[in-house]
Amino acid sequence: MRENYKRLIEQIAKFTSEGIFGDAALLSSKEYEGIQPGTSKMSKFIQDLSVEISSGNEEEVLPIYVFWQVLVVVYRDSKKVDAEVANAFLYSFTEDYPDMPNTALSLRWNSLAQAIFAFKSVAHSNNPLLIWQQASRLFLDYSEFLNGLLGYLTIAWKCALKKKFKPDVFNASYGVKAKQFEELTNGENGVFYLFNRIIRPKLRNGIVHGNAWLDRECNKVRYIDGKTEDESDIDVIEFLSLCMLGSHLAKSYIAAIATIVLWEESTEVQKLSLPQQFINLLSL
Repeated sequence: MRENYKRLIEQIAKFTSEGIFGDAALLSSKEYEGIQPGTSKMSKFIQDLSVEISSGNEEEVLPIYVFWQVLVVVYRDSKKVDAEVANAFLYSFTEDYPDMPNTALSLRWNSLAQAIFAFKSVAHSNNPLLIWQQASRLFLDYSEFLNGLLGYLTIAWKCALKKKFKPDVFNASYGVKAKQFEELTNGENGVFYLFNRIIRPKLRNGIVHGNAWLDRECNKVRYIDGKTEDESDIDVIEFLSLCMLGSHLAKSYIAAIATIVLWEESTEVQKLSLPQQFINLLSL
């Protein structure tokens, strides 16, 4: 097993034990302690997540499954054309894309996981400004994670479609990446609809440059993206919904990577521990 796989497994275990992935995972963290590092620990994580999805509120857990499934399909379809491109996506947590320094996603993922944990800790408070501050942080961190992930997704999906691709997509701005990805995947009418739904570069620019504020009287988030003086707005409920959807990226990304590793590295018997829908997907 690759050393990076081992590091990934330990990272999963670490955040699980700290409650990053929710109370249910936190309660079962003692069980993780008794499992030796390796595919068995990944299998346990996948099984727990599957139970969470099957027993949870559909509106809350469906996005986790959608992100998870699409990421696995990206790997599967790109591998059929170019195994090196597929592997670059698979190793993206701990390894840079070839010849593109600082493109590994582990640090961005770490920031996103911490932002999720911080937001959950204040979500039920009676302090709107505190919730706004933590929600803004969560929005920025999922946007930054997506900013990195979009490079891998664009290259892998172009590869799967047998289109020409260049690694310099990683150097493009978030807005340019977003536009290219939307055109490549048919926006909200394509299989990547949930990704395209939460990619909001203008709102991200407004928040990151301090040009966004919470209008409590009107229940709006108002912002200027920095390239124009025109003010835009979004309903607070929609903004919080974006944050919640974006928060699912952390768990879904790790689940997808773990699923692929189990499929590629484990025994035939261990593969059977994967949810049947993913066995079906990866067998195509």
